[in-house]
Amino acid sequence: SYTAGRPDDHFLEGMGVFVFLVALGMWSLCQTVPLSKSGRKLVGFLSRASFCIYLTHIFFLQAFARWGLRAVNGPVLLTVPLISGLIICCCCIVYTVLSWVPFIRRWLI
Repeated sequence: SYTAGRPDDHFLEGMGVFVFLVALGMWSLCQTVPLSKSGRKLVGFLSRASFCIYLTHIFFLQAFARWGLRAVNGPVLLTVPLISGLIICCCCIVYTVLSWVPFIRRWLI
């Protein structure tokens, strides 16, 4: 970006080498970390809910911002994990509700 004189988003995309290496490292870590039975259930649930979380997280992010709940409104080291956890919980609730609808359960999530 500095040498081009304009913003260059090449390394911010999801198809770069760095993103591949991070994904490979996380996959390797997940292969080596032993999980309890409840841990495996939680990881399985989050895995099944991940697409719904991806589709709905922006809605909750914008809704919380309208209510004045933003990560920059406090100490960022505290507010970012708290708001992230709150958004994931809300998205998982949406996933749980939507998974009761047969058509949506089969074709969308």
